[in-house]
Amino acid sequence: MELPLLDFFYQLREEGLPLSIEQYYRVTEYLIRLFDTNPESIADIAKIKRICQTVWVKSPHQQQLFDTAWEEMIARVSREIDRIESILETIVTEDSIDSEVPQEIEQPRLDIERPQLDIERTQLEIERPQLEIERPQLEIERSRPEIERPQLDIERPRPEIEPLQIATAIQPKTPSRLKQKDRYEYYPVGRNELDESWQGLRPLPIASPYRELDVVATVIATAKRGFFDRPIYRPRQQHRRTVVLLIDRSESMIPLAGFGRLWGEAWKAVPRYYFDNVIGEQVYLNDSGWQSIPLAEMLDIYPAGETVCILYSDAGVARGGYSRERLEETERELKRLTGRFYRVAWLNPLPSPRWFGNTAIDIADLDADLPNFTMFALDTEFSRMVTWLKGEAIPPRTLKPESVPDTEDEAYYSLSVASRVKVLGLDYGQETLDLATRGAFPLGLTPELLHYLRIQLKLTAPWYAIADVLLSSLVHRVEGDLYEMERETREYLLKRLDRQEIETIARLLQDYIQDELDKNDSQQNYRQTQAWTALAYLEPSEAVEELKKALREAITANNRIRLVRLASLTDTLSPALTDYEPLITFTEVASAYARGDREGLLDLGKVSQGELQKALLDKLEKIRTLKRFTSETVYVNEKGEIVKREPVTADYYEEPLGKGIEPLTMIRIPAGQFWMGSPEEEDYSNEKPRHLVKVNAFYMGQTAITQVQWRAIASREDLRVSQYLNPYPSQSTGDNQPVKQVTWYDAIEYCARLCKLTGKNYRLPSEAEWEYACRAIQETRVKNPPKYPPFHYGETLTGELANYRASIRYRKELKGEYRAKTTPVRSFPPNAFGLYDMHGNVWEWCEDDWHDTYRGAPDDGSAWSKNDNRSQKIKCLRGGSWHSDPVYCRSAYRGRNHPGIVVSYFGFRVVCSRSGFFPSSL
Repeated sequence: MELPLLDFFYQLREEGLPLSIEQYYRVTEYLIRLFDTNPESIADIAKIKRICQTVWVKSPHQQQLFDTAWEEMIARVSREIDRIESILETIVTEDSIDSEVPQEIEQPRLDIERPQLDIERTQLEIERPQLEIERPQLEIERSRPEIERPQLDIERPRPEIEPLQIATAIQPKTPSRLKQKDRYEYYPVGRNELDESWQGLRPLPIASPYRELDVVATVIATAKRGFFDRPIYRPRQQHRRTVVLLIDRSESMIPLAGFGRLWGEAWKAVPRYYFDNVIGEQVYLNDSGWQSIPLAEMLDIYPAGETVCILYSDAGVARGGYSRERLEETERELKRLTGRFYRVAWLNPLPSPRWFGNTAIDIADLDADLPNFTMFALDTEFSRMVTWLKGEAIPPRTLKPESVPDTEDEAYYSLSVASRVKVLGLDYGQETLDLATRGAFPLGLTPELLHYLRIQLKLTAPWYAIADVLLSSLVHRVEGDLYEMERETREYLLKRLDRQEIETIARLLQDYIQDELDKNDSQQNYRQTQAWTALAYLEPSEAVEELKKALREAITANNRIRLVRLASLTDTLSPALTDYEPLITFTEVASAYARGDREGLLDLGKVSQGELQKALLDKLEKIRTLKRFTSETVYVNEKGEIVKREPVTADYYEEPLGKGIEPLTMIRIPAGQFWMGSPEEEDYSNEKPRHLVKVNAFYMGQTAITQVQWRAIASREDLRVSQYLNPYPSQSTGDNQPVKQVTWYDAIEYCARLCKLTGKNYRLPSEAEWEYACRAIQETRVKNPPKYPPFHYGETLTGELANYRASIRYRKELKGEYRAKTTPVRSFPPNAFGLYDMHGNVWEWCEDDWHDTYRGAPDDGSAWSKNDNRSQKIKCLRGGSWHSDPVYCRSAYRGRNHPGIVVSYFGFRVVCSRSGFFPSSL
């Protein structure tokens, strides 16, 4: 005969229930203990079913599968019992004839021989095989009778069980190595310590000197002999105390719930129940809370005085505040638990000094009235708790308080963003504020992601600072364990980080979600949003292409909900996508389309309702993305020797000027700050005082304007704004040579014509923008100005790096060739921003008026000039030329001249500010 419960277990696994062998043994242990303490429960099939579904069923779908399989099993067992009864009757009849025992003596014997429910009990209990992995001392003597084969000559009253067949049928699976972000290694108690604690605490059967009646063996022996001879006894099995976990699933515990999952992985055989904030009349069977059972029923499952219980809850510490009602309810239920269980431990995930001023400290003080109850702190007392649960003595302790924030005050939540940020730092420390600042980068936060950032960034905040951040007024919960910050809060915190820090976090975020992007579950959209967030700061052009693809799909499918979400996401990412104003503008139009707002569709022109989708798609396709420039720059020592090479990458766009004409290559210069001017050893008073300047991102021509690019605009009289431009101002020829012999006024007219042609904001660079772009340094130090090298190449120049009067030495470099004329652009290595010829070739006009010093100069990167800029007599130039000594080619050197003068080595390059970049018509 097959084993019904084991067959039932196998059937559930085949139906798709994710059951482990530990869950099978857990049920059999419950059943045996239940029968031993209350023999009448053998007949309670409903209770047996309830125990099985409590341990094995975790969802409504699984419940449906369970019910179907259970009905099939009951029907199968009933048929088997009928067959056994028939066999027993045959045995009794034959034995009666052979022994000539009077019939009236056999009748009471038959009642003992085959009690139907006892046979059912035999079927259930026999399924507790001898598994040496969990119970090395266990010797189960109960067995099923081989009643279906009575003719066999078996000397023993019952056959041997072959436990190894059962043990190897379902081998416990060793958990595969989890990724770092899923291993919860940030808790003070790790997996190894949990495993060790379970080895010392787990329930193991131990031998007993006492004996008890073996009802099953007695019935079988009587059936074989045909009469009752004597009772058969067996050694009584005793067990160490069972462990039960009660876990708080309330909202304040969500950031701390990861330890509960880690605990569950380590202590798989331990039954877990859940409650909300305070233990009540019902406990949940899983952390989702969809199924519950009465607390009284749960308590009845476990033998009185033979079970230890552990509660995992913050006891109100995470959110702070005091609740008399919570204390009274908790005290009432703790009395109930301690009256049933041998010992009850409360494991608090937050440190004991923070219990003070909260309900937790009064709950902890209940140990004075409840001697078998104690509260322990996870960070310092886990091993102490395990020792106490084993019944061993532990030394006394003294709790010391610390200041705890009162987050229940309504005024606390009405403060401005700046004030709330400040309060977080004052209440929990700068370390926690630093964690919150880094956590502002992802658009969505989970406890695991915040822990991951804390570890990878080597932040000093304690592990429980994750709860302080996620439960603070800076963050609100979306669903489950997903949190987010409001946009205003997020942008405020991100301003505290420099570009390098943001890019570091973006790369970490990419790594974190890379392996999960292909998962198809409820958080798929959340992970995709995180991926786009990271990409927007690292590779904005790629992010724009992916957003365009998603928008295209949503428009084609007429998925208006998706369109609204994409528009909202693009707006949130706009600080990182400022180079793509047309995309921002487009998503506003797309959102209006999704909402049915006709007024918001005016940018599409006069189109019919049926043509709206096509018009949107056409407009989307016209949005251009930046291209990527790659090269290499070099750095030299004072001898002119190359000591380092570094790769250069830069984003750029091309501005077409006409068919067959090389377009303008406009390199994106990232926002940043630097110390403008020269140090003391470079003794030029007009380059002082050094001052910190913050520069917004802008676009600068990769090269000076070439002669062919000059002619393309200068020859267009239809673009004329203020004055005539000579298409051929330069004496030398060569389309790829920089234009020269142009005045400051000529350069201004050229920029104005470009604006008229393109609709963008082209102009001359300010002195600050030019020097920042030349040095290619993004400074992080705001005090004690560092020393910068005089050239972007390093300590000196050589004739192989720039076109200048190389026959004059600046430091210890060898003399080079003096070319005495311009060279084609891009003849030498670029700087770290991807710009060519920032030293030498031609002087470059800047927009600024001349000032003898930097006293009073702007610190925002703007040009230093008066309103009537054209009337000023002296203008600034930068960079030196082919005619210049190396000292005049330094990054900090300031040239000057009259705006109308024509010189054979004066040229210019243009910049484009992002305001007005990529007009919506494109």
